[in-house]
Amino acid sequence: MAGSFVLLYDDPGETIPIYLSDPVVSLLTDVPLALAGVGWLMTRNFSMALGRLGFVPVTRRQVAWAGVVAAAFVVAAGLLDHVEAWLLPEIYEREGRFSLKFANVSPWLGAPLVAVAAGVGEEAVFRGAMQPRFGVPLTALLFAAVHVQYEIPGIILIFLIGVVLGVLRDRTSTTFTALAHMLYDIAAFLIPDA
Repeated sequence: MAGSFVLLYDDPGETIPIYLSDPVVSLLTDVPLALAGVGWLMTRNFSMALGRLGFVPVTRRQVAWAGVVAAAFVVAAGLLDHVEAWLLPEIYEREGRFSLKFANVSPWLGAPLVAVAAGVGEEAVFRGAMQPRFGVPLTALLFAAVHVQYEIPGIILIFLIGVVLGVLRDRTSTTFTALAHMLYDIAAFLIPDA
């Protein structure tokens, strides 16, 4: 595995295609995994499993606050990106070599699909199923660990975002964190790099 990761870095400027099926498959595996992880069909019915995962209705005010959280994530990521470019130019250059491109679909359709899959799927697994058992720090660490496409500074940022999402999940719901995660991911795909 490490060998293939190194080989990936040997091809600067590589574009990695994202197919329409990628987010669909992700969503169709992550959500059932989270549901099974909290005992759906074993000890809980569907409604109870959703409740245990923290998926509850949100208010308009919470939707607005999720937008504020996503905007704060975008600003923080942008600032840290500039700091990384200034302090760690070699790492910044390696991270910037790769771009994701939607294959045969407009980014205006692809970005929301990927955002829904990542937002709902990852939040169901990490904040919904795992966090109540493992706590915020360990769950945030595992969340960061699955984002291996980044160098260490990016993984640290993902860890910090995971901590913030974890605290917000404890104070609100998984629905709220999924919405904030989705909005952040949409912005990350659609806002061009500066």
